[in-house]
Amino acid sequence: MEKAQLKVLLQTDWFIWLVFLICPVLAMPMVINRCYKQKKNAYILFALFMGLCAILLVPPTADLYRHWKIFGTISMMDKNEFFLYLSYNIKIDFLLYILEFIFTRYEISFGFVRFLLVFVASLLFLKLYDYFSDSEQKGSYDRLFVFGFVVLIIPFSAIATGLRFTFAAVIVSFYICKRYVFHKKSFFDFLLLILAVYFHFSILMIIMLIIMKMLNFYIPKKSFFYVIFGALLVISNSLNLLLSYLPLGDLGNYLVNYTEGRYSDTSYLSGFNIFFWLPVIFGYAVNVLFIILFCKKVPINKDTSIVYNLFLLYAFTISFFALNGRVQSFFFLYGIVFLIKYVGVLKVKRLFQIYLLYTVLAVFVGWRIHTITRWYYLFSPFPVALTMDYDDNWIYENIDSSGSPYIYNR
Repeated sequence: MEKAQLKVLLQTDWFIWLVFLICPVLAMPMVINRCYKQKKNAYILFALFMGLCAILLVPPTADLYRHWKIFGTISMMDKNEFFLYLSYNIKIDFLLYILEFIFTRYEISFGFVRFLLVFVASLLFLKLYDYFSDSEQKGSYDRLFVFGFVVLIIPFSAIATGLRFTFAAVIVSFYICKRYVFHKKSFFDFLLLILAVYFHFSILMIIMLIIMKMLNFYIPKKSFFYVIFGALLVISNSLNLLLSYLPLGDLGNYLVNYTEGRYSDTSYLSGFNIFFWLPVIFGYAVNVLFIILFCKKVPINKDTSIVYNLFLLYAFTISFFALNGRVQSFFFLYGIVFLIKYVGVLKVKRLFQIYLLYTVLAVFVGWRIHTITRWYYLFSPFPVALTMDYDDNWIYENIDSSGSPYIYNR
């Protein structure tokens, strides 16, 4: 076969699909190249690969272990028992559990829950890349760089391990970017917000920022913004008292769990060593750098107010590790999209390099878990790899009752 013919074959859709089905990893260079060129078929293959990684690279540990136990409990319920369970245990954010109930009825394994959520999230972020590439500012940024950044900020691990909150955060972030960065509006977009709320109740704190933007409620001058930001840092410790006076109902009870309960500080993380805390500390540094760069380069206006109000929410929750961590996640879910639009690619490349370093560090710190994962099935045929979810026997042999892998205790 001549070189020219081979080059054409490597860019043919049916050939790429065939290679992907035989060996997903082998097909990925071709898939990524086609994604960069905005080929929709390649988007599907990329999302399928990310979903497969969610099955093979993320066993049920930590929070995912809790979800696995719930999935097992749901699998033993009939319809009446399930809805009774929802009525007593799940008040608003019930969609994930309904999805799991449907999966159990068709004997679909727990791994396909995270497969589906990561698959959808990947497609949404690739759609944002489409919006970037189709915008009128084509000459103002490097498309390859934007593609790399979009892929990098897909919260693959957070969705695969936590399921509910980060998936809801992706949906809301997509809504924000679509309407306020690329100005593409649809009446049905509001369904995304409803979907997000029913996936995780705490996403209401970001919907509150959307409502504030709709009402043009923001601080127009940066000097005044800095004063308010500093004041919120100081009064953050009074959040418990404020919650006790506000008529928030179930939302208030939910937030108290983060401000007075188990998640109020870092005590629930006691026992983790320096290798756990290194990426956490590095992540905080990256987020602080993001705030500084954004405030220095991006003006406050009606559109960007949703990011500046996010910074105020960050300051207000700074004393509460878990809640503040969730607020920070939006810096690189939708804040970075605003930054690239207003600042341009060249001035964000250093931040991209630092964020890439942070990602590599997090992967390196967690290398031990992959000595027991089934990553090698990424090289097997796609249909075979899909069947390699972690069954109950594997989990009982490798994960203790707290959700920690036994390998960490050796």
